Amino acid sequence: YLATAFNISNRDSFVALATWADTVKETPQYGWSYELHFVDVTTDPPQNCPGKPSILVKRDPCLLNYTLDCVDNRCIIGAVANYTTRYLSMNDFDSLRFLIHFMGDIFQPFHISYRSDLGGNRVKVIYNRAHTNLHSIWDNEMLDTYVFSLGGIDNYYSVISNYSKYVVPKINNNPLEIAQLGLSTICQEHLYCDINGRIQSGTIISEDYYRRNIEIIKNRLSMSGFFMAAILNERGKSHLF
Repeated sequence: YLATAFNISNRDSFVALATWADTVKETPQYGWSYELHFVDVTTDPPQNCPGKPSILVKRDPCLLNYTLDCVDNRCIIGAVANYTTRYLSMNDFDSLRFLIHFMGDIFQPFHISYRSDLGGNRVKVIYNRAHTNLHSIWDNEMLDTYVFSLGGIDNYYSVISNYSKYVVPKINNNPLEIAQLGLSTICQEHLYCDINGRIQSGTIISEDYYRRNIEIIKNRLSMSGFFMAAILNERGKSHLF
């Protein structure tokens, strides 16, 4: 279907399609799309780590408030809903490119994160002896570590393809539900915590943090692919090219 409709016939062309939205968000033509890549949760991140004293907060950091956190639908939740509808009804190329990218972003927990630290971007950390930030290690570096451990990208695609066969999402293809899963994961899996307590700027991320969370990354990538494939299949069955 993608080959017929959009001349997308191999992995490289699909990768280019998936990264397009990140490329254009800084341009004058598509600058309006920048805020569609995330949810800015209007409270502070969870302050508690296992074995540490509890800290009281005014608002539960583990629950989305759509009215406060996605004003006028201008966030990734509204974007996934909008571009799913547009793509299925109109079959236009921009909608497909946005949707493929946003479907990946919405499953990354730190794209459903807190305004006060810009989804972890302000939390400067050291990972594998390199200076980076908490958001970036979830976007890139931990997955890079996993790919390297497998011997390269081709082996990764083989492994993740087999892994995905056994991932059965326990949620519906509903962007609000998917986003809430990400926020719940931050809290339940203590993603702001490492072996020595709460992650702060200057923290050296431990190997334990990587081992503890790489399965979450693999699972969410697989779920993202599962739901995106379902949308592509639904559109492909219509044969309205």
